Amino acid sequence: SKAFEKELNKLFMSPYGLIMTSHTKTSELTSRTGKITKTVPTLSNQARRIIIPKVSLIGYMGMKTVKIDKNTYVEKRYLSFEPSETLEAGDRDGKMPEQFIVPKDPLKTYKIFADAYAK
Repeated sequence: SKAFEKELNKLFMSPYGLIMTSHTKTSELTSRTGKITKTVPTLSNQARRIIIPKVSLIGYMGMKTVKIDKNTYVEKRYLSFEPSETLEAGDRDGKMPEQFIVPKDPLKTYKIFADAYAK
């Protein structure tokens, strides 16, 4: 764990941006209002204690139905940084939109990030 944290810190301190990806899992948690199911990254507790405090963004990518016109709906991939009781997400810098449709072109997706941080 110390070796993992040491190497991870080198990456965080480098002049490059660091993006980590993870699958998600649902966990049953107890909240003030009772039991809830929350979608969280699939990190071990040990990795979670090291990674989560260090990251600026936690995004969730999923699919949503979008209305194109009166009778046409399509499935689109979206990225959300909006935390909720049922979704672990967030933006500590406060620069990203709460969510956006992810374009098919990765350069357009990068532009959304770049434009958000340029503000």
